[in-house]
Amino acid sequence: MSVRKILVIDDDAASLDIVSRFFEKQGITVVTAEDGQIGIAKMKDGPYSLIFLDLNMPNMNGMEALPQIHEESGTAEIVIMTAHASYETKMSARELGAYDYMLKPITLSRLQELANELIPAAGPEEDLLSDEGHARHWIGRHQDRT
Repeated sequence: MSVRKILVIDDDAASLDIVSRFFEKQGITVVTAEDGQIGIAKMKDGPYSLIFLDLNMPNMNGMEALPQIHEESGTAEIVIMTAHASYETKMSARELGAYDYMLKPITLSRLQELANELIPAAGPEEDLLSDEGHARHWIGRHQDRT
């Protein structure tokens, strides 16, 4: 069974709320942490399919937490979130194991792209929710009636 659980590490309550609500509405379990130290401690609650990590946080910032989170993340991809972007920081984050780099403010379309790319589908029942999946299901159930 595929893991449909994410970890969001950010000291900004609004960002935590946006990301959490978005993924919870899709049936994905969300674990949150307010800084890098708490995020590292919550790695034990994994495995995760995706980890969002803010750069600027108190106690332990994202760049300080990234190496340990990457080491413990297993197959989870790590996406850096920041309102203060620089090319140097982006390259450093990638060298330390980040998969991608997302600028704040967070957009729902960007979250959807990441969800589609990095979080496994729920399984066969989810296919029934798509138009194509619904059509295949309906045809399969009604084929023998003709």
